[in-house]
Amino acid sequence: MIRNKTKANKTNGLEKSDKTRVLFVLSFFLPILIWGGVFFFGVNIEGFKMAFQKEIAGGGTVWSFENFTRIFTEGFSGSSAVFTEGIRNSLLFFGLSNFIMMPICVLVAYFLSKKIFGHKVFRVILYLPNILPGLIIATIFRYVTAPDGAGVIASICYKYGWNWPNLFGDSRYAIWALLFYSFWTGFGAGFLLYYTAMKRITTEIIESAELDGVKWYQEIIYIDVPMIWPTVAMTILTTLPTVLMSSGAVLLFTQGQYGTQTLAYWLFDQVRSKSNMNYSAAVSLFFSTITLPLMFISKWLMDKVPDVQY
Repeated sequence: MIRNKTKANKTNGLEKSDKTRVLFVLSFFLPILIWGGVFFFGVNIEGFKMAFQKEIAGGGTVWSFENFTRIFTEGFSGSSAVFTEGIRNSLLFFGLSNFIMMPICVLVAYFLSKKIFGHKVFRVILYLPNILPGLIIATIFRYVTAPDGAGVIASICYKYGWNWPNLFGDSRYAIWALLFYSFWTGFGAGFLLYYTAMKRITTEIIESAELDGVKWYQEIIYIDVPMIWPTVAMTILTTLPTVLMSSGAVLLFTQGQYGTQTLAYWLFDQVRSKSNMNYSAAVSLFFSTITLPLMFISKWLMDKVPDVQY
């Protein structure tokens, strides 16, 4: 009888302990579930409904596909063709970060991982734009590149009789100035990512390659890049689903003017001004549907990336 009571007490204690753990887990996840239900599922469901609704005179709405037909009649044709420009600029920003910046980041990370002279100073300088707040960096960049002798570069050019253009006020230069700014501010984070991955490569592999007479560019191509390939692939594949939503500092410099409009900024501007909300919801749903296969392709490709043992 005593043993049975002892076992019963232990069982009751374990049950109470299990219930306490369950309650603790629920109390931890409950706010997240509420937040997700209200601000994610609720907002997205309402946005899905708005995409198929049209406002009518008198303050009502009717179900219609007109918002989607406007995408082709106004967004891709006509005098504005805002989506043609937005897709072009979004692809430019995406290509900059994945096909131009990435190889340069890998190259710089390689040389700094070899501890060249001043490598610690270079690391700080390259990562400095990522340390300061974005608004401060944008203000400094605008001050340096301001036209009419007001900026640092313009004042130097003025002394020698040269003309410095208005980079963010001229359609000939605005998009390229934004691309350069995105490169400058995004380079530090990309470089540090690959630099950290290269530092994990064991010295035995590098020393063995050096004894075999491998040159520096051969080491990058045949040793370093294959060893850090999971990091490189993960960077590309995680940004692939957002290819049409890539955007630079359009809000800080041009507000979509001078040929710098992107899809992401256009949607932001529509929501901010609270104009064409139903049409904006349809545009967001349309481009989300286009990029949805990219998400599944990205997931499938990420599963194919082999693990590398350092």
